[in-house]
Amino acid sequence: MNILEMNSKAQEINTSTLTVKDNIISFTNYFIQIRNISEAEIAPVPSLPYPIIAIIICLIGFIMTCIGIGHYVGITVVGILFFAVGVMPLYMVYKKNQDRGEVLILGLNSGKRFYFKCKDRAFLARVLEVLKACVNKNMQNVIVDFSNSVITNSPIVGGNNNKVEVEA
Repeated sequence: MNILEMNSKAQEINTSTLTVKDNIISFTNYFIQIRNISEAEIAPVPSLPYPIIAIIICLIGFIMTCIGIGHYVGITVVGILFFAVGVMPLYMVYKKNQDRGEVLILGLNSGKRFYFKCKDRAFLARVLEVLKACVNKNMQNVIVDFSNSVITNSPIVGGNNNKVEVEA
């Protein structure tokens, strides 16, 4: 199953902040009641597929270049142009796949899914823990800043799941 299969019930959210106040999660002109969340997970953004037409153009250019070398200068030049035109979209997809990052997926009871993209998996894990704490405790006022990787008013004081560090 492709995790980021975008359909009518999936939406990628480009927002810098996520706010949790009481029983509401709000972001960019939208809000969700916490009790409507059925699942939350972190997953890598899937790789983009390479365009088949670009691969075909590269092959045609390569074949034309091989046929034209030493015999037909015009075919060689056209083959090199075809190859160059085919390589450009392949290189662009390659660069995008190198900088994919991770997503926090919030699935609602209705089946709709929201994707929050972030490059830092450790920060997304902290956000997931904060959201879990907010589901278990009411009356929260948490702000998650994705652009600066900062969580304000976290209900989690510190430590890991076994120990809690409290300042004296």
